[in-house]
Amino acid sequence: MFAVCIFSRFSSAVLFPQGYDPESMPTLAARIVEVYVFRMKDGTPEYLLLKRAANEAIYPGIWQVVTGTLLEGERALDGARRELSEETGLT
Repeated sequence: MFAVCIFSRFSSAVLFPQGYDPESMPTLAARIVEVYVFRMKDGTPEYLLLKRAANEAIYPGIWQVVTGTLLEGERALDGARRELSEETGLT
Protein backbone atom coordinates (compact mmCIF):
# COMPACT_ATOMS: atom_id res chain seq x y z
CA MET A 1 0.00 0.00 0.00
CA PHE A 2 1.25 3.45 -0.89
CA ALA A 3 0.30 6.77 0.65
CA VAL A 4 0.49 10.00 -1.28
CA CYS A 5 1.38 13.34 0.22
CA ILE A 6 0.81 16.37 -1.97
CA PHE A 7 2.67 19.64 -1.54
CA SER A 8 1.70 22.71 -3.46
CA ARG A 9 3.90 25.80 -3.40
CA PHE A 10 2.48 28.54 -1.17
CA SER A 11 0.29 26.04 0.66
CA SER A 12 0.77 23.61 3.49
CA ALA A 13 1.23 19.89 3.05
CA VAL A 14 -1.88 17.81 2.80
CA LEU A 15 -1.86 14.12 3.70
CA PHE A 16 -5.01 12.23 2.78
CA PRO A 17 -5.68 9.63 5.47
CA GLN A 18 -8.03 6.77 4.76
CA GLY A 19 -11.63 7.96 4.83
CA TYR A 20 -10.80 11.61 4.04
CA ASP A 21 -12.86 13.16 1.25
CA PRO A 22 -10.32 14.81 -1.11
CA GLU A 23 -13.17 16.45 -3.03
CA SER A 24 -13.56 18.77 -0.04
CA MET A 25 -10.08 20.22 -0.70
CA PRO A 26 -10.29 23.87 -1.83
CA THR A 27 -8.86 25.16 -5.10
CA LEU A 28 -5.37 26.64 -4.57
CA ALA A 29 -3.73 29.62 -6.24
CA ALA A 30 -0.41 27.77 -6.59
CA ARG A 31 0.62 26.41 -10.00
CA ILE A 32 3.18 23.79 -8.96
CA VAL A 33 2.51 20.46 -7.24
CA GLU A 34 4.90 17.98 -5.70
CA VAL A 35 3.71 14.41 -5.10
CA TYR A 36 5.46 12.35 -2.44
CA VAL A 37 4.76 8.66 -2.98
CA PHE A 38 5.97 6.48 -0.15
CA ARG A 39 5.45 3.23 1.64
CA MET A 40 6.42 2.07 5.07
CA LYS A 41 8.77 -0.90 5.22
CA ASP A 42 9.84 -2.21 8.61
CA GLY A 43 8.78 1.10 10.17
CA THR A 44 10.86 3.19 7.75
CA PRO A 45 9.44 5.23 4.87
CA GLU A 46 10.67 4.46 1.35
CA TYR A 47 10.10 7.24 -1.20
CA LEU A 48 9.63 7.04 -4.94
CA LEU A 49 12.17 9.33 -6.64
CA LEU A 50 12.56 10.07 -10.33
CA LYS A 51 15.84 10.97 -12.03
CA ARG A 52 15.70 13.93 -14.37
CA ALA A 53 17.15 13.41 -17.84
CA ALA A 54 20.75 14.52 -18.37
CA ASN A 55 19.64 16.91 -21.13
CA GLU A 56 17.08 18.81 -19.02
CA ALA A 57 17.66 22.57 -19.03
CA ILE A 58 16.93 22.88 -15.30
CA TYR A 59 18.63 20.58 -12.76
CA PRO A 60 19.77 17.85 -15.18
CA GLY A 61 20.37 14.43 -13.67
CA ILE A 62 19.04 15.13 -10.17
CA TRP A 63 16.72 12.81 -8.24
CA GLN A 64 13.41 14.34 -7.26
CA VAL A 65 9.82 13.60 -6.30
CA VAL A 66 7.05 13.82 -8.88
CA THR A 67 6.51 17.49 -9.73
CA GLY A 68 4.53 19.41 -12.26
CA THR A 69 2.60 22.52 -13.18
CA LEU A 70 -1.14 22.78 -12.80
CA LEU A 71 -3.20 23.41 -15.90
CA GLU A 72 -5.34 26.55 -15.97
CA GLY A 73 -8.25 26.05 -13.56
CA GLU A 74 -7.01 22.61 -12.42
CA ARG A 75 -7.30 21.75 -8.74
CA ALA A 76 -4.13 20.66 -6.91
CA LEU A 77 -5.43 17.15 -6.26
CA ASP A 78 -6.43 16.65 -9.90
CA GLY A 79 -3.10 18.00 -11.13
CA ALA A 80 -1.19 15.79 -8.70
CA ARG A 81 -3.07 12.73 -9.93
CA ARG A 82 -2.41 13.70 -13.56
CA GLU A 83 1.31 14.34 -12.97
CA LEU A 84 1.68 11.07 -11.06
CA SER A 85 0.07 9.19 -13.94
CA GLU A 86 2.00 11.04 -16.67
CA GLU A 87 5.42 10.68 -15.03
CA THR A 88 5.15 7.19 -13.52
CA GLY A 89 2.18 5.40 -15.04
CA LEU A 90 0.77 4.90 -11.52
CA THR A 91 -2.94 5.54 -11.04
